[in-house]
Amino acid sequence: MKYGFIGFGEAAYHICCGLKERGVTADIVAYDAMQDTRPLVRERAREAGVELLPSSVELAEAVDLIFVAVQSSFDLDVCRTVCGALRPGQIYADLSASSPAVKKQLWALLKPRGVLFADAAMMGLLSVSKDQVPINASGNGARAFYDAVTPLGMRVTVLGEKPGAASGAKLLRSIYMKGHDALFFEMLRAAEKYGIFDEIIKSVGASLDPFPIAQQANLVFPGVGVHAARRAEELKGTIAMLEEAGIDATMSKAIQRQLELIAGLNLDEAQHGQWEIGTNWRELYRRINEMTAAEAEP
Repeated sequence: MKYGFIGFGEAAYHICCGLKERGVTADIVAYDAMQDTRPLVRERAREAGVELLPSSVELAEAVDLIFVAVQSSFDLDVCRTVCGALRPGQIYADLSASSPAVKKQLWALLKPRGVLFADAAMMGLLSVSKDQVPINASGNGARAFYDAVTPLGMRVTVLGEKPGAASGAKLLRSIYMKGHDALFFEMLRAAEKYGIFDEIIKSVGASLDPFPIAQQANLVFPGVGVHAARRAEELKGTIAMLEEAGIDATMSKAIQRQLELIAGLNLDEAQHGQWEIGTNWRELYRRINEMTAAEAEP
């Protein structure tokens, strides 16, 4: 079986690197819209041992299973672009963080082509779990997706045939998982203002034993600066879900706004190299806090 990634960003890179590190041999190709203008894409493809193809359509024609790993705002455009090149029985696994409503729109586009569609939601930290990140899958192609990637050692749980079920579970989980970062930063700024920074850290840390807060922060906090824009975009789907259900989305909106403020600092991938997992979270916090304070000055 031949596998292809449309979008070679964080998700595709970490999954492919994980497979390579575990010695898994698989025929994998990729296409990324930025591959000719962003050297990092080509560098990462070489590191992961993945061939880049000239276009998404050529990739769709060449593979048996397509992983779509793009930002949610591009999800429908990608599907419309490659739809005509798809064939019956081909597996189309959408890894993006789009809302259940968008996943249903994707299925409406794909169904006439006889494609097997998997709404595939990654439920963990990619930079740590890599190809072992737990994935929930739903849709008429969820079982076929499971059968195709389980031999690679990937971890998939099938949630049924309803497109949107897997992404819905991920987006609701995002209320906490994405909100944790924004709330942590907000707490630190208030604690520093009142001169009780270290006391607050110790207090919250005691409540989270046996996982010290500093260990948790070193694990996840670097992602605040690097992935704030993507996380804020993902929360749009969460907010839409809550509003459709008539549930007050005040906290989710506040979390989204905080992440957008941090995203506006434009912490690029050059800085990401300094802020990998394990980076001292205090250093990153000080940097972000200084920059946001400067932005707020008249």
